[in-house]
Amino acid sequence: PDWIAAVQDEEAEIPIILPDAEPEKPEWPGMQPEADEIEADEAEPDWVARLGGDLAVESFDLEDIHPPDEEFLPEDDLFDLEELNGLFDDSDEEPETPDEGGEDLTPTELPEWLEAMRPVESAEGEDQLEDAEPPVQSGPLAGLRRVLKAEPEIARLKKATPLPSRLQASETQRQHARFLLELIETEGQAKPLKQSIPLSSQNLFRWVVTILLLLAVGAAVFSESALIPSLPPASVPAEVLRASKLIEALAPRSQVLVAFDYEPGTSGEMQAAAAALMDHIMLKGAYLTLISTSPTGPALAHNFITRLESDHQYETGVHFVNLGYIPGGAAGLLSFTQTPRQITPLSYDGLDAWSLPPLQGIATLNDFDMLILLNDNAETARTWIEQVQLAIPETPLILVASAQAEPALRLYASGTSPQVDGFIGGVFGGAAYEQVTGKENLARRYWDALNIGLIVAVATIFFGGLVNAAAIFLRKKEPGQAS
Repeated sequence: PDWIAAVQDEEAEIPIILPDAEPEKPEWPGMQPEADEIEADEAEPDWVARLGGDLAVESFDLEDIHPPDEEFLPEDDLFDLEELNGLFDDSDEEPETPDEGGEDLTPTELPEWLEAMRPVESAEGEDQLEDAEPPVQSGPLAGLRRVLKAEPEIARLKKATPLPSRLQASETQRQHARFLLELIETEGQAKPLKQSIPLSSQNLFRWVVTILLLLAVGAAVFSESALIPSLPPASVPAEVLRASKLIEALAPRSQVLVAFDYEPGTSGEMQAAAAALMDHIMLKGAYLTLISTSPTGPALAHNFITRLESDHQYETGVHFVNLGYIPGGAAGLLSFTQTPRQITPLSYDGLDAWSLPPLQGIATLNDFDMLILLNDNAETARTWIEQVQLAIPETPLILVASAQAEPALRLYASGTSPQVDGFIGGVFGGAAYEQVTGKENLARRYWDALNIGLIVAVATIFFGGLVNAAAIFLRKKEPGQAS
């Protein structure tokens, strides 16, 4: 600018600083002189005149700003907390009336320094804010004024997303829901009874099958026919042959323990299966000791021996003794194996069992010459084998089982080292034993009835299958159905 060029054209005097003399202070544009220099030289320099500025500076003293003998702030006004609390009290309650003789709490004028610190807007619009913002009416901030408002994102109420009125469910779920609804609706309603058809094709077929079986089996039992030939000697199982050899090796008055562990429902089959075996033992003149772990076993044993004793002149207490029932299942059977005298002190008839001839000289189960188990349950037979037979491994064991339990128990009689020395299964095993001894018994009487009943049952199943197949074939050929 022009004024800068005018300043640069002037010759500037460069002060020379001597070692012993105080250097002169240069005068630069914009530099303010000290206070004493201002008083000494009140004339304006030429360059200030050319700038057209007014650099007149009033003289002042630093002691006037902060007098050393006075406090910076009045102590009473600064630390009067009660007065400050009264200034900013926004409550509507009127101040309490001071007690008589107390200090006068009438508000006074604010000092200048405190008045300057007070916000102007707050002082002017205090009444308007009190009227515009009433105290909070509810919530934890009830009764307070000028509280902070909630954040806009939180305070802003958003409309909830409407849920679809139609439930998203599959067809299977809808079907199950319909079934449940029908069950609920019909819960309190009486369901009408369906009128049974007095005679339908299915009922007629059942009656025909029942009558055929009754006629065929009943005629074979009561007529004692021999239409069905006996088993040939070549078809006798090896385990039946082993059982017959063990019975044949018994000496007169040998002591045999016989366990009757079957239920009354299978008594007919079990008697037919074991009749030939027990008859063979009686022919050898062996003493019999009867025992059972089933509550009905002692009665079944007594009935079975009674039917055979007339042919062999066997008397209770002389040739056989019934020890009755062993309670406790496997635990009771184990106790009987260890201490038989303490577990069964009395016989089924109430006599002292161990003083009778069939049990004389018997202290443990090892003293018996043979053990025979008549059983229709695989679990019970397994308990006898595990608890008793393992305790007397030297005593021969013959197992007579029903046709129902035969598949599970035959495993004990098979193999190179069977746990059972002899095995007879069902009426078929009894008939095979009769074939070995050459003496007919109950198994031969039931032999025709068993085989004829099996023939009628197989024929019924075959005929019923043909009728069912024909009905299905004709149903597919009806109009409107796929072929």
